[in-house]
Amino acid sequence: MAHTEPPSIRADLALRNSVMRGYELVNLDLIEDGPPPPALFEGVITLDVAQQEIQAEQRVFAYRAKGPKARIDEALAIARMHASEIVDWNKPDQREGFIHQWVMAAR
Repeated sequence: MAHTEPPSIRADLALRNSVMRGYELVNLDLIEDGPPPPALFEGVITLDVAQQEIQAEQRVFAYRAKGPKARIDEALAIARMHASEIVDWNKPDQREGFIHQWVMAAR
C-alpha cells in the first residue's frame, strides 16, 4: 500500500479575536480553450484544507488573472464555492482593502 502525505496548509494564516483567517494568492493565466489552470485547483484545495483542518472562518481567494473575461468568470465561479471572499489583486482598492484587513487581523 502506498503511503501518501496529508495535504499541507500553504495559505497564509492569521488569528484575531478567535477568528482564523486564511488566504491564497493565485495567478490565473487563462486561454480560450482547455481546462482551468492547476493553480486554480491548488488554491481552492488549500482553502478547503484550511477550513477543514484549522476551521478557518474567513477564506480569501486573491487572484491575478489574464485571459478572456468568460474564462475568468468561470474560474471565479469555482473559487466562490470554496472562498468566503474574492479579491482581485489587479484592482488597487480591493488589494489595499485586503492588505489593511490582513494587517489588522495579524496585530
